[in-house]
Amino acid sequence: MAITQLIKESIKSGEIENTPSFFTTRTSNQTISDETNTIIQFDNVIYDTNSGYNTSTFKYTIPVSGKYFICATVRGVSPGNTDGFERFNLKLLKNSDVSIAEVYYDQRNNPGYFITQTIADIKNLSANDTIYIHAFVDATNGGSSPQISGSANPKSVTTFGAYKLIGV
Repeated sequence: MAITQLIKESIKSGEIENTPSFFTTRTSNQTISDETNTIIQFDNVIYDTNSGYNTSTFKYTIPVSGKYFICATVRGVSPGNTDGFERFNLKLLKNSDVSIAEVYYDQRNNPGYFITQTIADIKNLSANDTIYIHAFVDATNGGSSPQISGSANPKSVTTFGAYKLIGV
């Protein structure tokens, strides 16, 4: 009973929080080169409890060691529907390009004109680790440069965020 009361009081007072945490979006389309790993430029910080997201490098610096839930959703589009996507690879990277999670789309026999990929994972991270998102797109003819979709609120289609888990 005493522990339950302590937990309830801690939650009410704000002592138990999923912080540090951040959430970012893209507000406009980002043109990327065909068949090139490109960092996704999440340019709109919705919130950042520890000021760890850098809008120049598009990387988040982990302020406190622990387990983090990390999520990213990225929509790729082919401008004008001229070249379909054959392959679309989305990676969650740590520090110096170390891949810690990824999703991969391969439709070389039936390419589409837009695709949305999502990464959701839990990782042990150390203070001062950096995390960020790369995309690799292979368009069918290479005639038009692929784009990463961006959109103004309230319809966010490309997002990136994380929070430190509590109690684990």
